[in-house]
Amino acid sequence: MKKLLCLLSAFAVFIISGCTSKPSEAPLFEKYVAEGTKYPVKIVWEGLYYSYDSIEPIECVTTSYILSPDKFYYSQDFGDETSDFLYDGNVMYSIDHTEKAAFASPLNPGDAEEMGEIYIAYIPTHPENWALTEKGEAQYEGNTYLYETAVCKNGENEYFLTLYADPESNEIKYVSDHNTEELTRFVEMTHSFDLRIFEIPDDYEIVNMPGAK
Repeated sequence: MKKLLCLLSAFAVFIISGCTSKPSEAPLFEKYVAEGTKYPVKIVWEGLYYSYDSIEPIECVTTSYILSPDKFYYSQDFGDETSDFLYDGNVMYSIDHTEKAAFASPLNPGDAEEMGEIYIAYIPTHPENWALTEKGEAQYEGNTYLYETAVCKNGENEYFLTLYADPESNEIKYVSDHNTEELTRFVEMTHSFDLRIFEIPDDYEIVNMPGAK
C-alpha cells in the first residue's frame, strides 16, 4: 500500500488579483460548508499525488463518505490499488479488501474529528473556528475563477482551505487544503449513497494493532 505525502501536484500557477483583507462576506465558503456538513455526505476530488517511492505524480480519485465529524470513510483510488480507512470515534481501521481484514489502531480523543475537518474531508465541521482571509479572482488556463481562502488556527498550527468557483454559476471547480497553486479538481458532493460503507463486513477479520482496544 502506498504511503502518500498529502501533496497535490500543481496544475498551473494561478494569477491572483483583487485580494482583500478579512472580507465580511464568504458566499462560496458558507455554501460549501453548509452543504458539506449536511450529513451523511459523499465528496469526491480528483488530482495528482506524489508518493514516497516515486518522483512521478500519481493520478488519484479521493472520496470521503462522512456520517459525522468523527465517523467517516476515506478512500483513495490509484487505478491499480486503493487505500481505504474507516475513522470511527477513537479507532481508525485500515481496510484491506484483498485480505478481507480491518486493522484497528487507536486514536487520541478528537483526532478523527480534527483530521476530518482539517485534512481528509476538506470540510470545516466547526465553521466558527475558521476566518476568511482573502477573496478575489484567479486566472487559470484562460478562465477566470472566484476564490476564497479561510484559515483555522489550532495552537501554533494554521490550516488553510481555498475554494475556486465559476464566476457565473458560483459552482466550485477546485479546492485546496493549503494556500498554494497546488489544487485538486472538485468532482461532486452528494447525500445519496449506500450507508453500509460505514460498516465493516461480517466476513472481514478485525486485527487489533498494539494499543487498540
